[in-house]
Amino acid sequence: MEEELKNKIVEYARLMEEKGFVVGTSGNISVRDGDVVAITPTSIDYHVMKPEDVVLVDLGGRLVEGERNPSSEVKMHLSIYNSRKDVRAVVHTHSRNASALAALGLSIPPILDETVNYFGGEIECTKYGMPGSSDLAKNVIEALGNRNGVLLSHHGALACGKDLKSAFENAERLERLAEIFIIASSIGKPESIPEESIDMEKDIFEMMNI
Repeated sequence: MEEELKNKIVEYARLMEEKGFVVGTSGNISVRDGDVVAITPTSIDYHVMKPEDVVLVDLGGRLVEGERNPSSEVKMHLSIYNSRKDVRAVVHTHSRNASALAALGLSIPPILDETVNYFGGEIECTKYGMPGSSDLAKNVIEALGNRNGVLLSHHGALACGKDLKSAFENAERLERLAEIFIIASSIGKPESIPEESIDMEKDIFEMMNI
C-alpha cells in the first residue's frame, strides 16, 4: 500500500506542475494511510522526483522511511490529519488566481453551488503565518474548519479530501472558483447563494465526504 501511495503522489505532483499550479519545488502533496503520512520531499523538482524520494512520517512528524527530508510544510499537513479524521489527502498549490486572492487576504464566498457541495461553504483566507511555521499550521486549522479548502494569506491555497483523487480535484475546483470570483468581481458584486440553499447543500457535502 505504501509503495502505491508513493507512486500516486509522484503522479499527482507532476500533474500539479503540468497544470501550472506550482513552479519549481513550490507546493506539496501528502496522503495519510492509518498512522503514517506519505509526503513529497523538500527541494526536489517534480519532473525528476521518484517514488523512493517520497518520505514517510508518523502523525507526530517522526521519520518512518525515506532518505530525503519531508516538505517544509509537514507541520501544516500533520496538523490537518491530527484534527480532521475524515481527511486522507492534502494538496497545497501556488495556483495563480487563488494566490492573487490570498495576496489580498480575500475569501471566496459561496457564489456558486459547488462552493458548498464540494468545499462545505465559504473558502476562507487564513491569517498570515510564515511558511513552514507552527503559526501557519494553526491558522490553517482555524480557517479550514470542517471544509475542504482554504486560502493561505500571501502564500497560496490548500485543498483536502477523502483520497488523493478528490483532494486534487478540489484543488482544481478551488482555482476555478478563484478565477470565477475574480471575473465576477470585475463586472459587479458577486452575491452568495440563498442561506436556505447553503444549509441544504451542506447536507450534500457531508454525504459526499463519507
